[in-house]
Amino acid sequence: MTQRAQRVQRAAGALLSVNGGTAGLFWYDKRQAEAKKWRISERTLCVTALLGGWPAGYWAMRRFRHKSAKKSFQDKYFAATSGNLLFACGLHPRSRRTVLQYLRRR
Repeated sequence: MTQRAQRVQRAAGALLSVNGGTAGLFWYDKRQAEAKKWRISERTLCVTALLGGWPAGYWAMRRFRHKSAKKSFQDKYFAATSGNLLFACGLHPRSRRTVLQYLRRR
């Protein structure tokens, strides 16, 4: 297996892990909310989006009907998702080059 294939495989495994953990955190937080017990902080849930778990986060919000009506949380989660996507775009060589060229012109 080539080095590139190994990196892709590791990245895919990491994303699967983060997304699985994200769905689990949303499920657990929903159960804790129903039982009126200690909850997962919104900051922690947003960090999962920042780390790449946002697809599972949005899925879990719909599936478990959790945090789906709270606008302030939705805004924070969207910001964290945007941060992750901007970071991911920055990793791509062509995106980096375009941004650097733009900055140099200023």
